[in-house]
Amino acid sequence: MKVPALSGNSELNFKRNIQFKDIFDLDEIQKLQDIFSEANQVASIISHPDGTPITKQSNFCKLCLMVIKKTENGGENCMKADSAFCAKGANGLSIGNCINSGLTNAVTRILVGGQHVANWVIGQVRTEQIDPQQIYQYADRLGIEREEFIKAWTEI
Repeated sequence: MKVPALSGNSELNFKRNIQFKDIFDLDEIQKLQDIFSEANQVASIISHPDGTPITKQSNFCKLCLMVIKKTENGGENCMKADSAFCAKGANGLSIGNCINSGLTNAVTRILVGGQHVANWVIGQVRTEQIDPQQIYQYADRLGIEREEFIKAWTEI
């Protein structure tokens, strides 16, 4: 991992607009993220403050990757939902259900010297609180066969 230079008074000497990649080796972070995701059976990704990805997706479920995001509206809905969800993490940790799939996710900010440089998002966890009618309605809106959607959903 990259180590930031220290100033004479031992405080981190940060420049304005520092980026996550300026501090961390992305290949090493990706390896850690992959190991964490596999060990904890959750999806994981690190994103810019606006929700756009920095790392590659780790352990994302078939429902999100192969069913929802393969549709034009599904992919667009996911980008909007990710951005909105990352904004919820502005005050620290936020836990909630994806507005599209109903799966539970969590996001927290990564701060460096008080500056928001990234978000860590984990989740795609199925809970009993998900309303089956919500799932059917979303599948219908995206034009996805209900059987395909439910099959992928139950594999989570």
